[in-house]
Amino acid sequence: MSTFQLLDTCMDEMRKDLLQILNWFKTVSPCFGVCGRNVRILDTPTEYFEALKANARKAEKRIVISALYLGTGALEKELIDCLHNVSRQKSSQGLKVHVLLDYTRGTRGESNSRSLLLPLLKDTETTVQVSLFHTPELRGIWKKLIPERVNETIGVQHIKSYIFDDTVIISGANLSESYFTNRQDRYVVIENSPEVADFFNNLVSAVSSFSFQLAPDDTVGLNNDLELHPYLGDQGSFKQEARKRLQEVLSKDFFRTEKHDNKESENLQINTSQSSTANSGENESGDIKVSENKSKESNSVEGDVDTWVCPLVQMGIFGITHDHDVTQGFWKKALPNSKILMASGYFNLTDHYMDVILQNSRANFSILMASEEVNGFYGARGLAGNIPAVYTHIAKGFYDRICAMNLEERIKLFEFYKPQWTYHAKGLWYYLPGSNLPSVTFVGSPNFGHRSVNRDLEAQIAVITTNSQLKEQLHQEASNLWAHGEAVDEETFQQPHRQVHWLLRFFTRYVRSYF
Repeated sequence: MSTFQLLDTCMDEMRKDLLQILNWFKTVSPCFGVCGRNVRILDTPTEYFEALKANARKAEKRIVISALYLGTGALEKELIDCLHNVSRQKSSQGLKVHVLLDYTRGTRGESNSRSLLLPLLKDTETTVQVSLFHTPELRGIWKKLIPERVNETIGVQHIKSYIFDDTVIISGANLSESYFTNRQDRYVVIENSPEVADFFNNLVSAVSSFSFQLAPDDTVGLNNDLELHPYLGDQGSFKQEARKRLQEVLSKDFFRTEKHDNKESENLQINTSQSSTANSGENESGDIKVSENKSKESNSVEGDVDTWVCPLVQMGIFGITHDHDVTQGFWKKALPNSKILMASGYFNLTDHYMDVILQNSRANFSILMASEEVNGFYGARGLAGNIPAVYTHIAKGFYDRICAMNLEERIKLFEFYKPQWTYHAKGLWYYLPGSNLPSVTFVGSPNFGHRSVNRDLEAQIAVITTNSQLKEQLHQEASNLWAHGEAVDEETFQQPHRQVHWLLRFFTRYVRSYF
């Protein structure tokens, strides 16, 4: 067999492997077909900040912002001024602005997200909506006794999605100065995708429907159609109603493509059948097909579907474990000799996630986590200053399990370190066997930890693509992150400043689920 024949054989195998992944996602998640040229990866906090402002200025019909909180510094005020100006100019033309934040984080202190948004709300009350989600878990005596900052450990609204008309930015980044300057995260821009934008708009609307609404007089109240209070009413009934509203979004149009269905088979077709099913993008069993035409796999014309965006939602307090189920299922389905690069700003895998990686996955893992120095809590006053050491203890426990099972070659750990920066990146990149470029990425708010699975409201997207330019972008994104990664070994945890006090180790056992 010649070198070219061998290369063609390898490429065909990769297409079949990707086909299997794509068809599996079809069964477990809403999936939206898009053109890979409309997906762009941002690399720096500055690019992220500028993209938010630029897209806000261009918006004509809707701006929908979902984040944990909005900071109160100069850059945050610049962003709000941008939203204020756009709203003032275009509200009469139909532009609507909706902001969803977490209640406890967004109302902390005297100067906070709530106070920063009030002028915008007062000026354009009829076209601006500010929603504040309050977890039903924080209630009763605990709500009275647990102080600010600490009360956020009970559970928060953590989704980071930013919608501007039909453009969506999915990220793990919040809206504060460090995230705009020197806090490393991930940011994916999806342009001209009304269905992806609609999905996240509907998700934010559903969460907002059982959240507090901020009024121009700085009071908060619930929607008229919600008779249940998040922390004063019956907890079970509130959770049941919230779950019902969320399920309406998740089950609606479970599997759709963009409006270019007639062209998607050019990029998502394996067999060469001339039947009508071959031209529809699905075969008789409903399976998606990956392109046989190699020249079009990487160079689709505008409008061709060569990339799929699959939203994943996790809201454990409401019994919604979609992201968790898909994530662990994906790890189990990963092929032998495939590679998963995985990042977490706060490394605290659930026991189940650890077991899947160690025992049930056949992929090679490279996991990038924060070194203590770039942890967002490093140097904090009081008890918060001990949080980086807690993550060190958790990482050492996982590293010890890797070594005990002789898996050091299959699973490698790295710590991100960059002077004067903090680290908040999360997600994964999946490389098929024999491929130097990733075909799948997960990006969004979850950290793969206890909080993400059980306490907070989370969402991310899985992106599956055959577009070579997008795959190059994803590979470069991962390379940029791992360039600041230092390999973890036994010596890492033997350094004097990495020793964790026995009381803190004992304490971690009981509070780990809050991190």
